[in-house]
Amino acid sequence: MQLTYVLELLKPTTRKENIFLNNIAEVVKNRQTVADKLKAGETKLSSADFKEINLPSAVKNQNIREVKALYKLFLKSDSDKDNLEFKDNQPICYNNQNYKIDNHIISIPLYTSKCQRLALPVKQTKRFEKLQRYIENGCKLGKASLFYKRGRWYFAVSIKITDKETTNSSVS
Repeated sequence: MQLTYVLELLKPTTRKENIFLNNIAEVVKNRQTVADKLKAGETKLSSADFKEINLPSAVKNQNIREVKALYKLFLKSDSDKDNLEFKDNQPICYNNQNYKIDNHIISIPLYTSKCQRLALPVKQTKRFEKLQRYIENGCKLGKASLFYKRGRWYFAVSIKITDKETTNSSVS
């Protein structure tokens, strides 16, 4: 079973907020460029194909995977549109190897003038405490995303929970 926990970040500094917004703008450019290359018939893509985009390579590669999946759905949909189009508020997505959750701090790579990890404090809520218990019990972390909604910053984390099989074989 897979669960997604949406965690609210503590209000970031103006500097961090500007970094987030710049990275989101780059994600939109990156996703649109990936969609354009897919439309042109290029399917073998990597982060090296997008050197002009100022994002960590992990984010570029995650964008490629996601846009490829969306492009397949777009082709099946028989849409009247010419190609995929992305809105300005795209989340910054990470696979399970590119972020860390340590106590109440989330660490993610972002692009400032170079790629670097930023530490983001999370609001201490019951939801976060429950996620921490799952992590302590060995649940596998999945994809995560950083996004902005209604004046607040959020970090959504997916976890995979293995259902415990019953060992009781008696049937009544």
